[in-house]
Amino acid sequence: MTSSDRKTFRFARILVPGVAFLIGALSVGLAIPRAVAYFEVVSWRDLSQLGPASGDPLEKTEAQLGAYSRAASWLPGDALLQQFRGRLALLARRSDPSENARLNDVAAAGLAAAVAAAPDRACAWATYAYAGSRYALPRVSVEPAVRLAYILSPPSPACAGLRLSAVLSLPQGVPDDLKAYAEADLRGLWHSQQRRQLVYIYRDAPQSTHAFFI
Repeated sequence: MTSSDRKTFRFARILVPGVAFLIGALSVGLAIPRAVAYFEVVSWRDLSQLGPASGDPLEKTEAQLGAYSRAASWLPGDALLQQFRGRLALLARRSDPSENARLNDVAAAGLAAAVAAAPDRACAWATYAYAGSRYALPRVSVEPAVRLAYILSPPSPACAGLRLSAVLSLPQGVPDDLKAYAEADLRGLWHSQQRRQLVYIYRDAPQSTHAFFI
C-alpha cells in the first residue's frame, strides 16, 4: 500500500463514522420536537373522538387547549394538532366578549394552519369554513374555503354537515356551481344516521335558504 493509499484509507475511516454520526444527530434532532409535542397531549389525546366533547367542563377544555397550543408550537406543520387547537379554542368560548375575541383569534390561527399543512383534506376546509361562518372568525373567507371543501375529490361524508351549514350561510345563497354538491350532502344526511344534524342546520340557516330543504 502506497503512502497515498494509506492517507486515503485513514481519511475514509474518519469520514464514514463522522457522516454516520451527523445523520444520527440530525435524525434525533428532527424527532425531538415531535416527541415533545405529543408528550404534551398524550394524556388528552382521544383518536376515536378527535378531541373533547362539547359538554366537557370549561376547566378541562382550557387545560386541553393549553396542551394542544404548546404541542402545536413545537409542530406548527401538524394539521391535526392545529385543528384540535382551533376546535378547543371555540369550545373554550364563554360569556366574556373580550375573552371570546382572543379565543376567536386562536381558533382562526389554528384552523388556518391546519388547512395550510394539509390543503388536500376536504374535511379540514369544511371545518375551517363552518367555524368561520358559525363564529364569524377573523380573516376567514368562507366561500373559497367551502368551495375547496366541495371540489376536493372525493368529498368525505364525514363532514357533510359542516359543508352544508357553511354553504347555506353564504350571504348570496348557494352558488349555482355548488348546488348539486349541496343537494348531494342534503340527501346523504337524510339517508344516514346523522339525519338529526339537518334539524340544526335548518335552524341555523338563513331563512332565505329554507326553500333549499323542500
